Formats: sequence, structure tokens, C-alpha cells
Amino acid sequence: MTLTIEALRQEYDHYQRKSDTEPSAESFRHEHFMYHFWHEFESGALSYSELDANNADDAIQEMLEIIKEHGYPFEWKLYDYDTPQDLGERLAKYGFSADEVEAVMVLPIADAPAQLLEAPQVDIRKVTTPEMFRQLDEVYYEIWKDDPFSDATPNKMSEWLLPRHETAPDSLSIYLVYVDDIPVSYGRVEFAPDNPFASIWGGSTLPAYRRRGIYTQLVAVRLQEAKARGCKYLQVDARMDTSMPILAKLGFLHIGTATAYNWSPDAK
Repeated sequence: MTLTIEALRQEYDHYQRKSDTEPSAESFRHEHFMYHFWHEFESGALSYSELDANNADDAIQEMLEIIKEHGYPFEWKLYDYDTPQDLGERLAKYGFSADEVEAVMVLPIADAPAQLLEAPQVDIRKVTTPEMFRQLDEVYYEIWKDDPFSDATPNKMSEWLLPRHETAPDSLSIYLVYVDDIPVSYGRVEFAPDNPFASIWGGSTLPAYRRRGIYTQLVAVRLQEAKARGCKYLQVDARMDTSMPILAKLGFLHIGTATAYNWSPDAK
């Protein structure tokens, strides 16, 4: 039976927003929130809130007290179907700044089109060695170093993902695409125990190698791994002007829009 968008949202919220899917984070369930802190990287994020017009301001202030105790930059991820409807305005009132807006896209794997089930026609390799992580860093940094929404640093991918690869290897797979033995694109897929969703991240390609179908083939190899591991859904936060149109053509459903509201310790 095909799920409605509302039913997909409920599945997504239960497994992806309300659950502990972050093996490298300290996660907390609160009466009104689900939030996480990455102490090693001095950052935090809220993945879920359940508020109304009567308790939203008090809840935001309570969350801010927790954030300020840690003193880390913090992201409150606000979805367009979250309540109350003016939650973004309330967050802004307390010093949160709206940042990147992304489309939340979900593909029921059983409905995947044939092209996502075909063997890749490009050289895609799973990242498994320190040398490959260095190559991942180089590709990532070259793509994102000038992006206004990115905090790219030269070693960010290996600093963030190599420890997780070493301590929780089943929680993610990272892929590099090579052309003539040169790494030109990357993407990863993440898994959590007892969770029917696999989430894909990255899927970014050096400008000189775009429009060759690499992005779609990276989606395919990650979907095929998710299917082999028994997942029911593939999920991605997509840029509205680039990835979203491609994913829509591949059968992904737009279940919501997410905006990052960021708070900095320097905020007044």
C-alpha cells in the first residue's frame, strides 16, 4: 500500500527525528525536544520539537539555557509542518538566525525506478583507508570551500567521519567516484539500528565532472546497499535548486522543507 505524504512524515519523524541515530553524539529526549551534542566538535543540534502557541516561548528559553551551559554553536532544525506556525519568528526573537533551506525527500525503496537498481557505469569505490579519507577531504574541500552555507575546512571529512568509521563502521558507508583514477565525487549513506530509513548525504561532484550522471549513480549504489541491508526508505535533505529536481525525477517524494536556525555563543 502506498503511504500518503502525512503517513511518510509520521514514519520519518518517529525514526529520523525522535530517535537516537547519532552514534558519535550525546543525545537527549526531553518532554518537548530531541537534541544532540557532539562534544568532540563542540556543536549541537535539535532534530525534533513538539510545541504549541502556549508553551513555545518557555520551551525555547529552556532549550537556550541548556545550549548556553555548553557554549557550543547550535542548530535548531525547523520543518515547515512543525508547530506553532510562527515558530521560526519566535526562534529569531531569541537570537536564532535562519540559514539554509532544504527539501526533505523520501523514496520508498520498493518503488525505486529500474535505473537505480542497475550496476554503476562509473568507478565507485567504498572509502576504507586513511589515504581514501585524505582524497575525500580534498574533493569535499574543493567543492565547498567557497559555499556560503558551508563551514568547510581542509580536513573536515576525515576529522568528522574517520573516527566513526573506526568505531561504528556499520553506521555508515562512504563512496568516492573516480574518473581516470582521479577522485571527483563523493557521497555517504548512514544507518541506525532498528530503523527502516537510510539517509544519504553529499553526492557532490567537482564542477568539471558534472552533467555526466555521476550523481544519479551515487544515489543508486547507496540505495542498493540500503536495500541489501533491509531498509524500506531512502531519505535525503536536498538543495532546492540542484539535487531536488533530480531526485524528484527518480521518484523521491517531497515530504517537507527544513530550515536550519543557528545560534552562536556570540549571539546577543
